[in-house]
Amino acid sequence: MGRLMGSHKFRPARNVRQCKAVAYPFPLSLSTMSLSILQHIAASAAKRQFSTAAPALSSKGLYQFFENGEALPKSVETGRSWSAQELRNKSFDDLHKLWYVLLKERNVLATQRDEARRLGLHKQVWDNGARYKKVRQSMARIKFVLTERQLAYESSLAQKEQPVQKEEQQQQQ
Repeated sequence: MGRLMGSHKFRPARNVRQCKAVAYPFPLSLSTMSLSILQHIAASAAKRQFSTAAPALSSKGLYQFFENGEALPKSVETGRSWSAQELRNKSFDDLHKLWYVLLKERNVLATQRDEARRLGLHKQVWDNGARYKKVRQSMARIKFVLTERQLAYESSLAQKEQPVQKEEQQQQQ
């Protein structure tokens, strides 16, 4: 039995399910009753009024990745990227929020760049390369500041543990 255990004679393959007969409370074929129900639904759907007055641009969904609802960018004067010293003065929550604001901005700029490429206008239209670089630079600096904080925290924990370990060694001697 051991050598035939994997054989299909004794059990099915692992990815094959055993199907059991199920008794449905209704017939599986379309009867005259089910056809009349479908006709009733179709007739009531034909009488309904569907509104097309939905707003063309919403701030939700994919339109978040377009600036002002426009696929192609406009030249915008931007400021500078965040410096590491400015970011060191921010709380963790502020850095967390700023990270996601920058991430969304980076995605908007990437969407604009890709749309300009798709339309074959990349060289003429998309001139936000400097803006994209500032966003990426700010995000890298946030990572740097958070890494600094993490290393400082770990070194402070290590310094707290060193006197305790020295005391334990002295007590053992």
